[in-house]
Amino acid sequence: MTPAALHPEQSRMSPARPVSIILPCRNEAAGIEACLASLLTEFTRTRCQFIVVDGQSTDGTADIVRRVAAGHGAFLVLDNPARLQSHGLNLALERAVGEIIVRVDAHCVYPPDYVERCVALLDSKPEAANVGGVMQPVGTSAFGKAVARAMSHPAGVGNNAFHLGNRSGFAETVYLGTFRRSVFDQVGRYDPAVHPAEDAELNLRIRQSGRTIWLQNDLRVDYHPRESWGRLARQYAGYARGRAAMLARHGGSLHGRHLAPPALVLGLAGATAAAVVLSPLWLIAPALYAAAVTGVSLTDRRPMPTAVRLRLPLALATMHLAWGASFLGRLPDTLLRRRRNRRDPVQSTSSSAVPEGEVSSSDPSAGRRGAIA
Repeated sequence: MTPAALHPEQSRMSPARPVSIILPCRNEAAGIEACLASLLTEFTRTRCQFIVVDGQSTDGTADIVRRVAAGHGAFLVLDNPARLQSHGLNLALERAVGEIIVRVDAHCVYPPDYVERCVALLDSKPEAANVGGVMQPVGTSAFGKAVARAMSHPAGVGNNAFHLGNRSGFAETVYLGTFRRSVFDQVGRYDPAVHPAEDAELNLRIRQSGRTIWLQNDLRVDYHPRESWGRLARQYAGYARGRAAMLARHGGSLHGRHLAPPALVLGLAGATAAAVVLSPLWLIAPALYAAAVTGVSLTDRRPMPTAVRLRLPLALATMHLAWGASFLGRLPDTLLRRRRNRRDPVQSTSSSAVPEGEVSSSDPSAGRRGAIA
């Protein structure tokens, strides 16, 4: 059956190449209205279908979304009982009628012409299966602003182009993404088993299929980072969990920026143990690390208030250590799963592309809000 036969809401949209905007969310009452308001333009009202998939929010997010949706014809609000972001994205894809899929996130506020620019960029890059831009973190508290600085500094994110925004060109991934609908039919949908790294894993499959991804560095989206130490630590532990799951499925999917935090944690733990057993002189290793992240803060030439600069070392250390410790904790299971996948590569490959209507066996409690690493 064709999408038009399945989805009568398409009749409310402009006949010119329909676009579907898909947005998974859970407990985003504080920011969802501003997020949606930034996306509602003349272009999106006439050309786009909105699909918001709520992961059973407990803070009234769904009510806010329905109120906004009441003034927009082609607007669907779906329930995501599994609560994982990847499940929500796949539910949205099942109902999407657009030839172009614009994937957005509830933690963001978008420039007024964002969707229109994404569609035009995809049209201008016929060789690209996915196009997108740069995450531009914008904190509110002093710690949140420090996290924003850390998330856009090489000491925090390595050479990740969609974080640094230092170039346009073909890339391994982009922030969020705008896709040709046919891509999902060809390489599969989002894989819940690698949550919250489903975006990175999908882009890996796109590249493995011989297709390309284009990063446009002047296409920037304001992203609201975590504003507390605990939430930041949980977020980066989740990133590492997702990357470990990716490694189990796709050997060779890690880069130096992914291996540095586990090496750091091993080094610091070993030095601390040696300081207890052998000599306090081994404490020079943790001291050198503390000096290094402090040095990054002091030498960062970007203007920032003193309160933010003082918190930048803590933000960097939280990102490094939470990622490293979480990855190491998952490593034994990851290696066992990788070994099983090598024995049965057909099963591993087929399970990466989650077909319509199927659910991967992942733990819904493993994370509630997705993010991109």
